[in-house]
Amino acid sequence: MQSNTSNLINILVLPSPPMQNGTKHISLMLVTAWKRIGLIRSLKYHLNRPCLEKMCMSFIRPLLEVGDIIWDNCTDQQKCDVESVQNETARIVRGVAKYCNINSMLAELKWDSLTNRRRKLFAIYKMNHSLSPKYLIGLLPTHQQTRYNLRTANKIPPITARTQTYQNSFLPATICIWNDLPLSVRSLPSLTSFKQSLNSNMSKSKSIFSFGSRSAQILHTRLRLGCSSLNFDLHRRSIVDSPLYVAVGRSKLSTTPLLADIRLRFLSDMPCPPILQNLLFGNENPSTDQNKVIFSRVQDCIISSRRFG
Repeated sequence: MQSNTSNLINILVLPSPPMQNGTKHISLMLVTAWKRIGLIRSLKYHLNRPCLEKMCMSFIRPLLEVGDIIWDNCTDQQKCDVESVQNETARIVRGVAKYCNINSMLAELKWDSLTNRRRKLFAIYKMNHSLSPKYLIGLLPTHQQTRYNLRTANKIPPITARTQTYQNSFLPATICIWNDLPLSVRSLPSLTSFKQSLNSNMSKSKSIFSFGSRSAQILHTRLRLGCSSLNFDLHRRSIVDSPLYVAVGRSKLSTTPLLADIRLRFLSDMPCPPILQNLLFGNENPSTDQNKVIFSRVQDCIISSRRFG
């Protein structure tokens, strides 16, 4: 027990370069994660989005966050490798292509980056509020006794680091982040309220995005995120030369009788103005049932046109 405690203190406090053990841990973690992603990828056209998201949250993300406050002082390339696992997981859940914008995709899912999710501040909160073991609480620097009421009295004294490696390690780096938090947040009475304050900007993804069959859901999402097979989206990615539809051996898309009939059926009795924002993201004002009508019409048009398959 004493040996394990000493090892943990050395990891948290002493300056150390990226460790071989840490590198080995990340390598094994990535190998395991990509194997699991391969299994989930084979199901992405058979399971709906909520099921895929639960599988990823249960089998992928926990694997990427084991001991993350310890190995967070790894190289930038290793951090990118870990982030790429979550990015691929998001692509599977959304059913989008690899060239889809990562930020837009994560924003729609309401997923934070793994770097931001490494809530080292939780550990500091517990250490600063005597919720951790004594051997961890004793690692925090304390203010020297003084009779003056200093502005920094409510902050943890920063740790002076002579090397960038030590500055990026757990205690020096996290203490700086902690001191930048408002006093009202640092003084919250419980760890639960502290977590809620840090996660206040993250909300659940729109449930309407999971509406419809998996195939229609994927095509609708690709339109929403600008990575569909339309020439307009392909041109933005420099995949085709022109953003315009070019008819080859048949009438133009805009005058095809079949598509004219689809548009007429699609636009009739819409519960909201058929503007692009409403058709792709739903309307903020109508009820969920009304948004289901909107998405049902849109997906019916997408499937019936056979333009996106």
